[in-house]
Amino acid sequence: MAGGVVLRPPRSGEKIEMKHGRLEVPPHPVIPYLDGDSRSAARCQATRQRLDAAVQRAYGKKRRLEWLDVSPALVGEQGMQEPLGDEAVEAFVHYLVGMHGSLPFEQALYRSLDLYAEQRHLPEADGQQRILACERSEASGPELSWAEGSDEARRLVSFLQRELGVRSIRFPETAAISLEVHSREASERLLRASFAWARERGHTELVLVDWVTGRSRLWSTLAGISEEAGRLGEGAPRPRELTVAEAVAQLVAGAPASGVFISTRPIIDLLAAAASARSGSELRCARGCYNLETGHALFSAWSTGSLTSTSEGHDDGVALDRAGELLLRYLGWGEALGR
Repeated sequence: MAGGVVLRPPRSGEKIEMKHGRLEVPPHPVIPYLDGDSRSAARCQATRQRLDAAVQRAYGKKRRLEWLDVSPALVGEQGMQEPLGDEAVEAFVHYLVGMHGSLPFEQALYRSLDLYAEQRHLPEADGQQRILACERSEASGPELSWAEGSDEARRLVSFLQRELGVRSIRFPETAAISLEVHSREASERLLRASFAWARERGHTELVLVDWVTGRSRLWSTLAGISEEAGRLGEGAPRPRELTVAEAVAQLVAGAPASGVFISTRPIIDLLAAAASARSGSELRCARGCYNLETGHALFSAWSTGSLTSTSEGHDDGVALDRAGELLLRYLGWGEALGR
C-alpha cells in the first residue's frame, strides 16, 4: 500500500493492557514510535537511547523498553508526504503507548485513538514544570473545513444566516467555514484527568481559563463532577477561574507554577505563546496526549513554532527527552526519572 508500512514486531516484549481502569505494564513493554522527518530522526534516536540507559540504571535487566519502528519506508527531508498506513495506526491502537517526532498527519492518528486530553509541560526558570491542559476537539480539521467559494461553504453560510440568525459574517460570498465539536462528556473527562494530574504533581489549584469568567463552558461542567472532586479529600486541588488576560499576565511575569491551567486548545496555544514571549525565544516543551479510559497515550515535543507551521513536531533534544520522562511517568517507572 502506498505510504504504508510493514510492521516488524520486536524480537521480544509484551503488550501494555488496560484492565479494570488501571494500566498494566509488563517488564518489557512494546512502545511503537515514529521518527518523523529525516532531520528529527537523530534526535528521536538519541532520546530513545537516553531512556534505555535510564531504565537500565534504575532496574538493571528486570525492565526494558522494546521499541517498535512504525515509520513509513520513504521519509525525506520534508517529512512524510502521505498519511500513515493502516498498519502503523493499528500498531498505536494495539500497543496503547507510543512516541513520535515531527508528524504532519497527527490529527488523524490522534482521532483514531480518541486522545481527548492534551498536556503540555512548560519549563520554568526555577526548575518547575507548569502544566497547560486542553481538551482536543472531538471533530475538527479537514473533515469539518470547507474552502472559500465551495458550494458547501455557501450552503453553511446560508443556513447560519437564515436558520440561526447569524449576522456577523461580513463577507458571506467568500467565507470559508471551519468547525469544531465539543461536548459536556468530553469536558468532564478532561476535568477528571486534570484533577488527577494536579494532585500527582502537588499542584494546589485547577485554573480554568476563558475569555470571561462566570460563563466558561468548563466552569459550568465542573458542577457535574463536583461530588467526585469532593471525594478526593484533603490535598485535592482547588478550582478557580482566570480570564485569558489574567493568565497571560501571570505567564509573562513568571508567577510560581502552583496550578494546572485548563482551557480550549486555541487559548492554550495563546498561553504557550505568552510564555515564549517571556523567554524571548521559541518555546519548546514536552507534550502528552491521553485517553485515560482506554489507556492510549502518545508523547512528543511541541513548540510555539508549530503555531505557524503545518507540522506540530518542531522537536529538539531537550523537549523530546522531557516527553520521554512523561512516558516513563505514565508507565509508573518513576525510579528511572533523573537517571
